[in-house]
Amino acid sequence: MRKSPYYLLICLLSFVLCLSACGEDTHTIPDTESSDPDQSDTNEPQGTGDEQTDSQSDDSVDDGEDPQDPNDAADTSGTDPEDNTDTNSNPDPDTTTEPDEGDGTETTTDASGCSGSFDATTNLCWQDPTYFGSTNNGINWADAVVYCNALEQDGANGWYMPNVDEVRTIIKGCASTETGGSCTIVDGSPDTMYSEACDGCALFGGPADSCYWPDASNGLCPASMWLWTSSESVDPGFPFFFDPSAGRLGRTFDTLSMGVRCVRQVP
Repeated sequence: MRKSPYYLLICLLSFVLCLSACGEDTHTIPDTESSDPDQSDTNEPQGTGDEQTDSQSDDSVDDGEDPQDPNDAADTSGTDPEDNTDTNSNPDPDTTTEPDEGDGTETTTDASGCSGSFDATTNLCWQDPTYFGSTNNGINWADAVVYCNALEQDGANGWYMPNVDEVRTIIKGCASTETGGSCTIVDGSPDTMYSEACDGCALFGGPADSCYWPDASNGLCPASMWLWTSSESVDPGFPFFFDPSAGRLGRTFDTLSMGVRCVRQVP
């Protein structure tokens, strides 16, 4: 049977379409396979970027941005020199905190709560040793008054600069200037001149390491710097002083550099 030309044309077109479809399938397969490594290459740097972000975040914590780090630093470095009674504040039990010999702060050893020199007769707590200013070169009278009034020690305030009557209660070994002695200088004294009765005793002849004060007192008594008292003479600008190196009392210019032993009343 003879085939129609149309039939042959249809068969030819079908064959061409079949070849075309097969060709598209052939190209699709390698394109899909080749896209996988490209996709893998694209993901690798993204993963590296995430790792870098994590690393930067870790670095910021290591640099001290952890909010707990300042607290840890405060715990290890904050040993307050004024607080020697709390043993738990020292992380190392073998380490002891030495008191500052210049400010008179020491561990309380007296039932009165006085870390200085306690006088049971007058019930006064004396700062011990003498305060000679922040540079140990002495302090003038007005600054000494301010210093004592602002002092906080032994967990207590109420400190003040003692008057000459209170100072005379701690003079030892020089009868003329002790309480009740022949020296006429007292708080509110009318004396304006340095009297012979207040001249004291032999230089560095006192019973407490050559000083004329109680044996329990500490520190030096230099002949060049004496102790201020809050008592003033009748002449303005001339307060009374106590020289523990000779046990003497007198008055001098309030601008000179002296030492001071603040005092407070023990309840």
